[in-house]
Amino acid sequence: MSLSRRLTDGEHYFLSNRLDRGQTISASFRVSGKRPELWHAEDGRVEPVFYRIENGRTTVPLQFDAGLHRSSTT
Repeated sequence: MSLSRRLTDGEHYFLSNRLDRGQTISASFRVSGKRPELWHAEDGRVEPVFYRIENGRTTVPLQFDAGLHRSSTT
């Protein structure tokens, strides 16, 4: 599941793994020229993530535990 919201200084994406098993994905966003961050809602940490920009899209590899969500801002 994913949700997105446009902000004044970028875009915010909420991604959720609703499966009962972990998974690794390559999330591709329609944004370029920004530096993505990973936001941890459970404890307030913000960390940079590895990403690449190709053809006007930003791709971020993400690992999810079962039932885990991720929040990313670009």
